[in-house]
Amino acid sequence: LFKIVQNKCLNYLKHCETVRAYEAQIHIAQLRADYINEKTDANEIFQQIELHEIQAKLEEAIRKLPEKCGQAFLLRFFEEKSYKEIAEMMGISHRTVEGHINRAINQLRPLLRHLLAILI
Repeated sequence: LFKIVQNKCLNYLKHCETVRAYEAQIHIAQLRADYINEKTDANEIFQQIELHEIQAKLEEAIRKLPEKCGQAFLLRFFEEKSYKEIAEMMGISHRTVEGHINRAINQLRPLLRHLLAILI
């Protein structure tokens, strides 16, 4: 009976030491990940360059849209105009503006999905 208790205690202490070793490794890995994220996220120049590249790609994709679609998209999302205001400015109906914007979004969606993946 004494030998059984002794072995159980030794096994428990050995298990505790193994758990502590894994916890230390996890803690070190977390500190490394935090350090890397801090360095890349805190670097304002890196963020500005990345945002400039994303903006350039988005502007290029918008230029490839049909003229009316691109114009309606820019007015809606960059100048924050309402559908009614856009319709009056472009001299078209409210429903046509909706169609142009929907068409633009559908054409830009793959690019936007890719750009969002870069940001995240």
